[in-house]
Amino acid sequence: KATEYFNFLVPYTSNAKKMLIHIGIKEDDCTSDITSTENACVGLLSHVETQLTVLERIYCLLDACYEAIRRYQNYEALVPIVDTLDATIGEVDIESSDSWQAEYVQRVSRLSKWYRMLGNAFTGNNIYWNLLQDLITAQEQAPLVH
Repeated sequence: KATEYFNFLVPYTSNAKKMLIHIGIKEDDCTSDITSTENACVGLLSHVETQLTVLERIYCLLDACYEAIRRYQNYEALVPIVDTLDATIGEVDIESSDSWQAEYVQRVSRLSKWYRMLGNAFTGNNIYWNLLQDLITAQEQAPLVH
């Protein structure tokens, strides 16, 4: 199970950077330089989509979320990235409920919800509170330990 999991978990940092550049975030950008995040992720993965598996695309999108926060402090970019991430998670073919894919989808879905909550919280969207409450409840009922 672990070997299969690590077989696809390779650093796709360059693809994550390409995604961020595609939505208008560059190395020298700061939050105030971002002009538009509307429709930012239209075709987000289209230029690399044919080269990557669905699990690799998920990894790239998670890396893009991480980079958007840590390197660029651009919380506005999170919601469109997470929208694309959620759509990609829906493409995962789960062999069985006890497979590594099922566990991976569960963990990635929870991460996606955290990123969505952060994106909404730091851009002033009040739905973040409901998202946070849902995440707290989910963690209490079925803890995901890193």
